[in-house]
Amino acid sequence: MKLIVLLRNPIARTISHYHHHKNWGLEQRSIEAAIQHEASLLNTLTDLSQAFEIYPQESGYLFMSLYVYFLARWLSAFPKDRILVIQSEHLYEKPTETMEAVHTFLGVPNHTLGEYENYFSGQYNRQLTPVQTALAEYFQPHNQRLEEFCGIKFTW
Repeated sequence: MKLIVLLRNPIARTISHYHHHKNWGLEQRSIEAAIQHEASLLNTLTDLSQAFEIYPQESGYLFMSLYVYFLARWLSAFPKDRILVIQSEHLYEKPTETMEAVHTFLGVPNHTLGEYENYFSGQYNRQLTPVQTALAEYFQPHNQRLEEFCGIKFTW
């Protein structure tokens, strides 16, 4: 078995997750209040791997973007050479090259599509906001650990 992990910029993923919940009527709080609440919960843990115990009762806006903890769990069950980690922005920016890497990883013949469409682009303001700045600061040490863990430099 091989796993392909597609990782999106954690700031964009967190904000998108919030807006999906807001649009579906699952979230009533402001994004600031929701993120602050979750950050407070995560800050009470002595080890962030303990966060798996408090979810799915919580929304996971932040936690679901702390990719290194998920990868660490998967690597306890799968050898590293059976997991391909791809930055989703690379898939969107260079779909042909990215899919070629996927085909190579899977050991299947390369197949190129004429067009690669994005079917689920959310509709919300993507301008730089104080929330994004705070999230960048929050995710920075986790992203650094992720890069060290994967041996990949992400462009977030």
